[in-house]
Amino acid sequence: MLLPEMEYPPIFLGGEGRSGTTLLRVMLDAHSGISCGPETHFLVDERFQKFHEHFRNTWWRRGEGYAYEKSDLDDLFRDFARGWFETYMRRRGKRRWADKTPQTIHILPYLWELFPAARFVHVIRDGRDVACSIIPQNWGPNNVKDAAHRWVDCIWKGVLHRADTERYVEVRYEQLAAEAESVLRPLMTWLGEEFEPAMLEYHRAQVDNPERTESSSEQVARPLYRSSIGRWRRDLSAKDLRQFLKIAGETLEFLGYEMD
Repeated sequence: MLLPEMEYPPIFLGGEGRSGTTLLRVMLDAHSGISCGPETHFLVDERFQKFHEHFRNTWWRRGEGYAYEKSDLDDLFRDFARGWFETYMRRRGKRRWADKTPQTIHILPYLWELFPAARFVHVIRDGRDVACSIIPQNWGPNNVKDAAHRWVDCIWKGVLHRADTERYVEVRYEQLAAEAESVLRPLMTWLGEEFEPAMLEYHRAQVDNPERTESSSEQVARPLYRSSIGRWRRDLSAKDLRQFLKIAGETLEFLGYEMD
């Protein structure tokens, strides 16, 4: 460890895009002690991970001349990430940092290699609603078949870690949108924090996203609403629904979603 040990374990939010990760981000960011800025993406960039491996395995002998142990090279990468988040955190007068990059769900083993004590919150939404919301975007899948496959892959990348109850937890978008306080209170207890009413007033807070890099920016600028829950009933054609269920029906049932 090159920097002092972190006082609080970092928090990461992830899940399939358009599942409510931005909503939870701004709620956490409205907490007086937690800083959760816009998406970063560098930890999920495979080039970052490959260079980490290359640096550790190829250049570690150079580090010996600087009195570095081989394990110190891992700390250097960890400290780079910490420096990114902690500098922003301190500028805002906060004491704990969080990162919301949805794709982090796909790199949990690497995440915990870097930050062994990190808490990961997997935000889950009905895949049929996700398909309705993600297809019109200018990124990601543009058809129901691809949306279904991607949602299933994302779900299982997370739920396989359910046994790790100290570091992994799930939050349902539907419950968060309908009864936020009853979801946030146990979540904050799990994170070792106190619930604050300001988290429900997230839309009144100043949210950093100058480049509008998050596709849900406009939605989280207003109070909670439930109109997007079950939108698949009006937005998916019968043909598209059949195709989605053929691919993702078992996963929907596994998660306990109603099938009609």
